[in-house]
Amino acid sequence: MRGATNKKKVQEYTTIDLQCLNVDGLNHEKLALIEDYCIEERPDILALQETKFTVESLPPNLDIDGYNHYVTERSEQDKKGGGLIIYYKTEIPVRTWTRPGKSKNLDTANEYQWIMIETKTSKMAIANVYFACQSSKNRNYLEWNTEMYNELKADIEVLRDLNFAILMMGDFNGWTGKQPGMENNSAGINENGRLLLDFIAEEEMYMMNRLNKKGQVFTRTHYTVTGRLLSQSCLDYALIAKEAKVGSWSFDLVEAKDELGINTDHKLLKITGEVNVIRRKKDKKKTIPSFNNEELREKYKRKVKQSLRKKNRKTFQGDNTTMQIQTLHNVILEASKASVGKQKTHKNKQKRRISHHTKKLLHEKRLIQEEIKETGKTQDLIQDLVVKKQEIKDSILNGLVEHRRKVRLELALKDPTKKVFWRLTKRSAGKDQGITAVWGPDKKIIFDPPKVKKAVYDSFKGRLNGKDEAPQPVKRKQKKTSRLGKKLSKPVSRDELKKVIAQIKKEKAPGPFGIHGEHVIYGGFLLHEFIRDWLNNLLKTGVVPEILKQGRVSLLYKRGDCLDPANYRPITISSVMMKVLTRLLNIRLEEVVEENKFLSEKQFGFRKKYSTTDAVLVVSAAIDKARLDNLDAGMASIDLKAAYDMVSRDALFAKLDSLGLNGSFLQLIEDYYTGDSVIYAVGDGVTKPLYMTQGVKQGCNLSPMLFNLFLVDMINKVHEMKLGIKLGTDIITIISYADDIIAFAKCIDDLKLVIKCITDECNKINMKVSVTKSQILRVGHSVRTYDNVDDDLLDFDQVLKCKYLGVFLENRTGIYYGEFAKACVKKAKAYKFAIMRKAKDSHDPIRVAQELWNKAAIPGILYGCEVLPIRKQELRMLNSEASSLGKFILQIPKNSTNVTAHLVGGIETVEYYYYKRVLGYRARVEKMDNDKLAHRVYNYIMSSDQNFGYKRCHTSLDRLLGGKSLAEWYTENINKQRDLHVTSCYVLPVKLAPEDGLKLKFHVHDEISKIYAEFITMNAGLGNRGPVKGFKQHKQCQLCAKRNKKEKLNEQHILFECEQLRRLQHRYGLIAYKQAAGQIDISQIYKNYWLDDLPSGVILGRVESADAIRNVYINVMKTILRT
Repeated sequence: MRGATNKKKVQEYTTIDLQCLNVDGLNHEKLALIEDYCIEERPDILALQETKFTVESLPPNLDIDGYNHYVTERSEQDKKGGGLIIYYKTEIPVRTWTRPGKSKNLDTANEYQWIMIETKTSKMAIANVYFACQSSKNRNYLEWNTEMYNELKADIEVLRDLNFAILMMGDFNGWTGKQPGMENNSAGINENGRLLLDFIAEEEMYMMNRLNKKGQVFTRTHYTVTGRLLSQSCLDYALIAKEAKVGSWSFDLVEAKDELGINTDHKLLKITGEVNVIRRKKDKKKTIPSFNNEELREKYKRKVKQSLRKKNRKTFQGDNTTMQIQTLHNVILEASKASVGKQKTHKNKQKRRISHHTKKLLHEKRLIQEEIKETGKTQDLIQDLVVKKQEIKDSILNGLVEHRRKVRLELALKDPTKKVFWRLTKRSAGKDQGITAVWGPDKKIIFDPPKVKKAVYDSFKGRLNGKDEAPQPVKRKQKKTSRLGKKLSKPVSRDELKKVIAQIKKEKAPGPFGIHGEHVIYGGFLLHEFIRDWLNNLLKTGVVPEILKQGRVSLLYKRGDCLDPANYRPITISSVMMKVLTRLLNIRLEEVVEENKFLSEKQFGFRKKYSTTDAVLVVSAAIDKARLDNLDAGMASIDLKAAYDMVSRDALFAKLDSLGLNGSFLQLIEDYYTGDSVIYAVGDGVTKPLYMTQGVKQGCNLSPMLFNLFLVDMINKVHEMKLGIKLGTDIITIISYADDIIAFAKCIDDLKLVIKCITDECNKINMKVSVTKSQILRVGHSVRTYDNVDDDLLDFDQVLKCKYLGVFLENRTGIYYGEFAKACVKKAKAYKFAIMRKAKDSHDPIRVAQELWNKAAIPGILYGCEVLPIRKQELRMLNSEASSLGKFILQIPKNSTNVTAHLVGGIETVEYYYYKRVLGYRARVEKMDNDKLAHRVYNYIMSSDQNFGYKRCHTSLDRLLGGKSLAEWYTENINKQRDLHVTSCYVLPVKLAPEDGLKLKFHVHDEISKIYAEFITMNAGLGNRGPVKGFKQHKQCQLCAKRNKKEKLNEQHILFECEQLRRLQHRYGLIAYKQAAGQIDISQIYKNYWLDDLPSGVILGRVESADAIRNVYINVMKTILRT
């Protein structure tokens, strides 16, 4: 934004600079040039088309300093091309927009994108578009573009109803002929151009290309390699609604090759106009503590100690809890500011600015181009231009490589916990702006910040039954403190507090007072003693300071309409000191609850020694039992509406009291939940406090256990019906993991009774069952009568499969869960593509790929496999994905032997991890006490005569291992595969153990390592393992065949045996090496040649020699085959 009349004002009359460019594919080189252009020229909005990125290939870092971005990309399954990015300045209040109700299944859904800008007198919506090219190769372009125009018309209709000015720019791929102001344009109008002109006429748009006063018309020029102009046309346009074309607007074309240095045949469109824009206020610099330096931590501890020694501890102990917490806050913040505090510089984004050397090369390239224009294209100038372009590319890429090396060094020195590593591999998807606009009551979009805050406030107030003012506290009659109440309310010991502090998580967001968890962790003994005094005062009085009852809520967009506050996830950030208190109370509460068995054994959520896998085991066993006993059974997946937010607090307090969990413990909880409030972060401000009257607090340490106790009566009531499926001595009628509830009935007709009981019991405690989200799954005999049964009595949707705790359950007739296995394969493919994408653009591709696969992908892919069997055919598919990633790490061709990845790629088979998890869970469940439901169900399955799928899985696995340990079996199996493919694997080392960390001598993601791996794995692209591009595959050496000799083609042949390459073999010392080896087999000579224990420099020379001989062989082979 330029030309502001008053810098002090937030609202300014200014000129907006909009630019767009078809980049014809975006790579690292172009990204660096675009970033440098943005930093130098500072366009307000830069729209890019045809990035050719896909969901799977999007680089993890698209950030430009001072800009946010909005990305739209196709999937790998869609046709190639496309891809859009809009960069916009962080100071401009921009909101991305999608028309509510727009179908996401349209082919053209990702071919255009909208952003909205709030202005003083009007509102502006800007579209970035890319239309299909009119070509004989692209036969459905007309249908494609017609669909796009229809969707854009629907968007514009909605936006105009909302009083938005419309501006569109991008690659329309249409010839529009001669227009006023464009007399120099070609006269021809193609079908795409006709669609565009019709669209302009129907929607009353104005073609801004007509404003170009320099007489330039053509936005795309196409040259031959020698520089001869082949064609030129106008394909890129900027359109503005006629009612919006007020004030001064201009249009200009810029040569992208000259100004940006970007290799594209399109020109950059530059549109400027005058608007009144509300700028965002710059954030004030914040002081953020850094605890990475041990000296600074010690200094902080000393400062805290000095401040507290000035306090009279006895006086502190006599203060009320509010005065105490204020004292602690002040001491911590002052000590932090004097030691670990530092000013936030707001330079957290790494600039990829190109170097001065690169700029010099770009300038030299422009001089050559100008000379070509003046003197014409000579062979020498063309050659100079080609060389200069390569120098520019090399300079940019070398800069990126150097940056990665610096990051890698920083990672090695400062990353003992690997948090920096994970942060670097995380994709930057642009800044999450929270909610800055909402729908108004008249279905018009509201941008005004006070009105947006009110709309957000009213939305949550209505859904959560909140109040504008704190309700008057209702004092309940206190009973005499019970034995358990005394245990929960006893003073805090030093050891107990030490245990609590040890559980505080580091590197988390600070609370509303700016205090981090590290402030407490590193505060030292004296601070911990003062905190203990404060906690004991709380337990004595049962009163929580009012300043700790308010939480700040950040809103994170989930999915759906971004203008609806209901589609944002509230994340509450509370005080660190309050977290210390609630963690202490929760530790005590868990101990008392488990000791006294206050919870049902059917409740698996948020309990020690219970897991989601235990719940899935029981549920899947019940489904299996229905199949084996041929029952006419049913299963219901119950969804509770906003479960945590709907908890009746009075009912919760009464339940705790009835269990004897009273005393100051209960008084503290009641006081904490009386007069508590939240403020919602909206834009740059917050709403007024919303006072809560129901629900347990999201993110509070106590909430999961309180919720479990709140639901236990309903769980027990349903269980007592005994209408479920019998597994040994247990009848499974209901299983709960927090608010994820599964109900069973051995007879489908009884399922309605079970559901009614759940609904009635929930109604008593203010909980509501969602009819639209709950589902019924028929199991057993009822699977086969699914289509022939009258289900009017059942209100829920009936499905063939449902998701429970992250795994698919289905009404199958066999022993395997096919949908679950398919989901595993699908996840493996998605993980593989995502990891390869991240690794390519990372600081250390090999480490990134291995770490992400082993520590993120494998747990995600195999989640639930411990109790849900996977068939051999799916295991083979999963192994294939793992091998594919291993080949990517080694940089070897896809047709290389799969076992190579498991020998030296650092990637084990998925089958190994699957068996490891199955055996690990079996060992765990066998060690459980008999009072655990999962243990009894497991024993029943394994001792049953019936053919349970889980039992059959273990029987097959035991038979496969044959008494060996998994490690022994796996190592032996991999080595058998190595022996089976000995011709390509004999140079590779023998597998020693799972995850043995064996790797090649050159194990870096660069060209030398790639060549080395190709020769080590006997797949150097000679044409014997797969065809050289443009030629057929052949098994015999073509150079020897030319001399009428039949010699088997492989790597050892061209390096040591091919007589036609004798001169090269002699030059590079291969003949001498062979002679020195003596009378041993040629394969052994080849193996020794690569595995000799020599300095890396020597082996590097051998790699270069082998590569040179290979290239000569391939070039001569091509010449022979062409003739």
